[in-house]
Amino acid sequence: MGTASFSHIVERLEIALRGDLPGPDAQLMLAPRPRRGWRPGKAPADCRSAAGLVLVYPRGGIAHVLLTLR
Repeated sequence: MGTASFSHIVERLEIALRGDLPGPDAQLMLAPRPRRGWRPGKAPADCRSAAGLVLVYPRGGIAHVLLTLR
């Protein structure tokens, strides 16, 4: 993968975030197979809301991502 300027990355992220979320189809692509109790379109009663955060920062005019090893 090549490098991109920070401003280009920010522009692409802003465009992507204006669109709709991918929804259940994208979640199914990442779900383990088979997933017990999973019914597409209906979340289990004990599910929780979740979120993720990606830190993208400029360094030398190039976009970098911070990764944490746990």
